[in-house]
Amino acid sequence: MKKQRMQFLIGKIKESRTQIGDTRPITFLVIDDTQCKKDSSTTKMEKLDYHYSHADGKSVWSHCLVSAHVVTETYSFTWDFRKPYCENHHLSFKSKLDLAVE
Repeated sequence: MKKQRMQFLIGKIKESRTQIGDTRPITFLVIDDTQCKKDSSTTKMEKLDYHYSHADGKSVWSHCLVSAHVVTETYSFTWDFRKPYCENHHLSFKSKLDLAVE
């Protein structure tokens, strides 16, 4: 499913650029680590933890999602996304930077 979605997105981007007569490969890949802050009383919600917030300059109680976006012309598509979790799945720890590189 993921491969089909990515092929669809690439087709849309190529179609849009061809329609305006520009076949140059001008496309951006944006990596973002988004946090959804939660009140500290939300202890029963799954996947919450303290994640470093660059905006706040400290760790905050939040969900964290690392995502990649393809941006071209008037389109902005979410390309891929990862939640930094490991404990429950017996995986080695991956930082937000590791997930972005992956």
